[in-house]
Amino acid sequence: MPDDVLSTREAFRLTNSRYFQGQALQIELIDARTQMTNAEINYSVARLAVLNKLAELERVTATYPLPESTPAIITSTTKATVNTTIKNPSSIF
Repeated sequence: MPDDVLSTREAFRLTNSRYFQGQALQIELIDARTQMTNAEINYSVARLAVLNKLAELERVTATYPLPESTPAIITSTTKATVNTTIKNPSSIF
């Protein structure tokens, strides 16, 4: 976990504690929570970028055969099945 995520979590923990002791304003609590959430989102986006680059590298340097087919295209039949499943989730089981 990067330092900014850890430090914003700790800052939120401390602000939360101060808030419940009546020593911090609600806006301070919200600000600390927002900063923590933003740091976690930035960390997640950075991890996703790294994983995407790793997947791209694996695809480019693959020593095994890659499938020749293109990704599946969503058809109207597929959409109807998905919509039915969403409306009636018990149909999955």
